[in-house]
Amino acid sequence: MSCVKQTQTSVDRFAISNAGEHGVIYIDHTDTENHFGGWLRLTANTTFGVVGYTWGSIGQQSWQEFLAKASADGLLGKLYGERATEFDAQATMQSILDALRQGEVISADNGRLSVEDIAQIIEACEDAQEEGLSPSKDFFIHQLSGHIILESDEWQIAQDLTERFTRTRTSDMAQGFWDQIWAPFIQFVHNERPMHAMSRDRPRG
Repeated sequence: MSCVKQTQTSVDRFAISNAGEHGVIYIDHTDTENHFGGWLRLTANTTFGVVGYTWGSIGQQSWQEFLAKASADGLLGKLYGERATEFDAQATMQSILDALRQGEVISADNGRLSVEDIAQIIEACEDAQEEGLSPSKDFFIHQLSGHIILESDEWQIAQDLTERFTRTRTSDMAQGFWDQIWAPFIQFVHNERPMHAMSRDRPRG
């Protein structure tokens, strides 16, 4: 049995255009005068995707104050989820090299690797860096394993090293949203005055 309900609410609509990127942010919220504080729903339809999140309570503060305090990691993590970050090949390789050069113990299927083997793996990492690292984690492992020359399982060693020392960074999509859409939006909200790059609409009754 289906059920459809329609309610009319006052939703703030913010249209943003900045550096060739554009989008619309919708803010729906309740008053913060009650004991539990208000809730806040944010939906964004921009050139960096369609995202949204609902906060059950934002405490005794306005939604403007609440969003102005949001950090990049916190906000992007809620809006984009797993898409907020991506594999960072350069940082991962540097992490592997730092660990190996500092004497980090790694093993193969037949036991602990020798000093000579570790030296060869370091050389393999440096060779991979010189040819340019793949931005894909799977291809990164394949690339690294192709440079390792041991009697052990090169693929397994490359995979273990990559998984153990994986580093991530903010994805291009999430970072673009933060820089090109969120920055002018939050500036407008903070200043509460019109900007040439943004317009604020209210639904007509």
